[in-house]
This record gives sequence, structure tokens and C-alpha cells, in this order.
Amino acid sequence: MVRDCPQAKWFPSRHRFALFRLLALARARLSKPPKMEVDHLLLAIDPDQSAAEQYIITLFIIVTLTCYFASMVAWPIAFLIAATAIQAGIVVGGLVVRGATSKIHLKRNSFFLMTSMVATSAYFAMQTSPARYVAWFFLAMVSLNGLAWLILRILRNTVRELEAQCAG
Repeated sequence: MVRDCPQAKWFPSRHRFALFRLLALARARLSKPPKMEVDHLLLAIDPDQSAAEQYIITLFIIVTLTCYFASMVAWPIAFLIAATAIQAGIVVGGLVVRGATSKIHLKRNSFFLMTSMVATSAYFAMQTSPARYVAWFFLAMVSLNGLAWLILRILRNTVRELEAQCAG
């Protein structure tokens, strides 16, 4: 928890995906420090605090899967199959990683789901249907996220210094 430090709103550690963490770092470094608009401020430093990030990733995955299934069936049915496939993936992922503690379980289940998406995208990238463009875009975004992770590893001291401003 961070108290009375509005800069904490843009800490990279408040985001789950590396691309969003890199964007948060850029915003924190390049913009003016935010002003305190209230008497007291209490922010949780948790990677799941960015609702916008969570919704963007969710929308990206559901649209991607819908495009894959739409190459086989009609669009409305493809959306229903995509939503069902995501839910089934969560259940199957949960069964695969059962017995793990809560924190490890979340990481393993997320890894299972993203690995499934990458494998599915790799499959559709090799097909001749128009879904291959969506698949290549998905794989490019995953690669871009990997590149952002690498950049953040190089800039980890900068991130620590930024977050140390609100320590205490």
C-alpha cells in the first residue's frame, strides 16, 4: 500500500502485462507528476489494479478467438463458441494445475491459457483463411509484449528508483 503519493497511480508494478508496464513507466517519466486532488490517498500496489488493462486483454482475446471460429462457422455462433472455449480453458487449466496454492494457481492457469492462445494462433497463422492475419497480429502482440519485458528488465533500476519515491 502507498499513502499520499499520487505518482503511485502510474507505477509499472500496478500492471500485469509488460507492454502496459512499459507504457506506465513512460507515462510516469514523461508527464508531469499528478497533483494530490484529495486530502489523503491510499493505493494498492497490485498487478491486477488496472481495469483498463484487464478489459483490453479480455477484449483482444475474445475478438481473436471469435475471428478464428468465424473462419469455420457464422459470426454469431463463432462468438458463442469463443466465449465457451475461454470458459472451458479456465476449467481445464484449473484441473491441470489443481493442488497449487492460490498465487501459483493463478500464474499456472494464466500460463496455460496464454500458451493455448499462442498455440491456437500459431495453427491459424499457417492456414490460408483470412484468420491468419488475426493470428499473425496476435503473435506480433505477444512478441511485442516479450520485447517490452526485455526493455523493462534493462530499465529495472529506473523502475525501482521511481517506486522508491513513494516508499516510507
